[in-house]
Amino acid sequence: MFLYSTFIPPEQEPFMSWLLNNESLVRQGAAAYEGQRVTLESKLVRYECVVSALLYTGRSCSPLMLAESDDARSTFLRMTGMTLALGWWAVLGFIFAPLALYTNLVKRGDKGTVSEFLEIVHNPGAAMKSDAWSSYVASPLLAMGMLFFLVIAIFGAMFAQKFIGH
Repeated sequence: MFLYSTFIPPEQEPFMSWLLNNESLVRQGAAAYEGQRVTLESKLVRYECVVSALLYTGRSCSPLMLAESDDARSTFLRMTGMTLALGWWAVLGFIFAPLALYTNLVKRGDKGTVSEFLEIVHNPGAAMKSDAWSSYVASPLLAMGMLFFLVIAIFGAMFAQKFIGH
């Protein structure tokens, strides 16, 4: 099920705005966005990015887009590259960067269909009822990130005790 985890107003996302304005044409199977046919079964995707530095960790997601578009391919490369290069430089980065990379590289983005997206827009409670959120939170990568943080914390405490605590 498509996870629409971050609410972004339609006017800030060109495709989402277009989709909501052309919903009736999409339902009739007569819609095209930037030369691509859009139906209720068209695949949609968004990608995640994590950037961190010292005590700051920022997470963001790309705008919603058609999965087979050139824009989706370039967004995948940009957001995955930024996470690989800049996602690890804070404590929380060790948790959120692997989750973003799992979404982008293994799942190939947060995916769904136009019909799933429209269902969530018209029935916001549907997003919370889906099992996508619980499987995302319970991801094994989250556990790995927490374990890695715990190991760093233990070694940091041992280092501090040895050199500071005499």
